[in-house]
Amino acid sequence: SCATTWRSASGSSAPARRCTREHAIGLLWADKDQAAARQSLRESVRILRRCLGEAQLHTAADQLELAVGAVELDTDRFDRFLKKEDWANAAALVRGEFVEGFDVPDASAFEDWLFAERRHWCGRALEALIRHAEGRLAAGDLLGADEPARRALKLDPLSDAAVRTVMRRLALAGNRAAALEVHAERARAGP
Repeated sequence: SCATTWRSASGSSAPARRCTREHAIGLLWADKDQAAARQSLRESVRILRRCLGEAQLHTAADQLELAVGAVELDTDRFDRFLKKEDWANAAALVRGEFVEGFDVPDASAFEDWLFAERRHWCGRALEALIRHAEGRLAAGDLLGADEPARRALKLDPLSDAAVRTVMRRLALAGNRAAALEVHAERARAGP
């Protein structure tokens, strides 16, 4: 959708909630001929207007733009919590990979975009989960630290920060054998 910031492989991005028609076509229907791609875009715009309401999607000239407040994105809420360093509420929004299970068949540009977005959001999700777990550990709440620490490790089993946090939580709980096993699993996984 045009509802998120789109980063290209070069790192450039379109403003949030706005993109050109050509950008949307290139991202979602690059493999179709021009006439079929434009028809797909028109049909998508029609469906979006029906779902969101006529006034929520503006299509002036070459631009597609969602009205402010047309949709609420978890990523926007997540960013607000991160800015406030509200690690608990940010961590609560982490439910897995960015748009997990979603794909657009035969859209290589979309797949490239999705790969970059998943990497971006995984890093931010790890930060929220680890900071939340570390905050719980600092407060002496070993039980409260367990769930976000383990979720971070599940999200990225190769994250050294997640491994350290899980190991620290286990060691503080007196379970050094389990902490060493987490370390050994990470070492077996390689660099």
